[in-house]
Amino acid sequence: MKKILYNTFKYIGIFILLVSIALMLLVITAMIPKERIENNMKESVQFYKDNQGIAGKIGHEYAFRHYYADSILLNIIYNIDTDKPVESVLWSKYYETIKIDINKDFIETVEQSKEANQQYLRYWHGSMAVLRPLFVIFNVNQIYSINKVILFGLAIALFIILFMKHKVLAITYLISLIMTTFNIVPMCFEYSWTFYIMFIVSIIIALSEKGKSDNYFCMLFFITGIITCYLDFLTTEIITYFVPMLILIALRNKEKRIEKFKNALSLVIKTGLLWLVGYALMWVAKWGIAGAVLNINPIIYVKDNLLQRVYSHISFINAGGFNSTAVIKNFWTLYPIFFGNNVVAQAWIIAGLVLIFAIVIDWNNLKGKWIAVIYLILAMAPYARYYFLTSHSWSHFFFTYRSQMITIIALGLLIMECFNYNILRKIKRKTGAKDE
Repeated sequence: MKKILYNTFKYIGIFILLVSIALMLLVITAMIPKERIENNMKESVQFYKDNQGIAGKIGHEYAFRHYYADSILLNIIYNIDTDKPVESVLWSKYYETIKIDINKDFIETVEQSKEANQQYLRYWHGSMAVLRPLFVIFNVNQIYSINKVILFGLAIALFIILFMKHKVLAITYLISLIMTTFNIVPMCFEYSWTFYIMFIVSIIIALSEKGKSDNYFCMLFFITGIITCYLDFLTTEIITYFVPMLILIALRNKEKRIEKFKNALSLVIKTGLLWLVGYALMWVAKWGIAGAVLNINPIIYVKDNLLQRVYSHISFINAGGFNSTAVIKNFWTLYPIFFGNNVVAQAWIIAGLVLIFAIVIDWNNLKGKWIAVIYLILAMAPYARYYFLTSHSWSHFFFTYRSQMITIIALGLLIMECFNYNILRKIKRKTGAKDE
């Protein structure tokens, strides 16, 4: 009992500390005088004149850039009231006319000094704590360039670390980045934050998991959930838990340091619940602080948007069909599965993938391979997300589909656990190659 109470108070203390730091960082950056960022904001305007809110409509959906969200973020950053920093970061106000061309609204608020008339209270917008100081020195093009260098650097670093420890894991991770067109991610701030968190947490786990207890990972994922809510704009939030967890399970399984199904499942459930608790409590903390400081009922501002993310608001599709459509739509967007509206080509690709999967798997190897069940459970996570956050997953499929990197990694690991090595032997016999 004492241990439970101690752990409970420890988690509460960590949560309060992190919420305090999160709010403090936003308030401190909000106190940067507007004049300090004005020149770089004016230089950034041209970028949003040259790009649409959702850029890339001529190409495939997997190449879309969502500058709509980035321009809202810059709009909020520009309209911060330095005289009332606490209230300002909680309201997160920006200038908007009609929800059609938000890029135009950002351009007008900078060039014509339009005053903020809309709030975005429901999110933390924690990325302002990173970006607002950067705008003192750089314009948006320069920050995007810095973003590309850092994100690609982290992606490469993780691949090298994984390749040294678990080559199959490293290769499936690389394939997942290719199939989810990671090269697009650094082009949008909105897409980037979950990948930053995922890369950093994955690197921490890959370098330090040996010898660490489950309690260490419980706390790590609790903190990860908090940071994800703080920085993310509801994009690919689940990759910050499931990708690092797959890495942890795969590394431990390779060295036979997790030998029972119940131990692996227990680790997944405990850490997953604590990630979710941290993530959910961070939302509640934002709304609670806003309600207390601004003397408002925050539910009025978040209720409708919350319901929109979950339920269908498209009358011609029934609820069940809409849920399924959201799943399918995200799946179709994976590279190179998507081929425009060519249903026949898509059907052949799916049939080919199923056939390859059936051939390379030796179903006899599944006997006693409890780890395959764990990988299969983790592989389903993105589709559960699409199903339950139906409307959001349907409307924003062109970036939510990237959560399927979880599925790609998990299925790759599953295939290699149950690989049909008779195929390789037949190939060697036909080619005359000798067994080593």
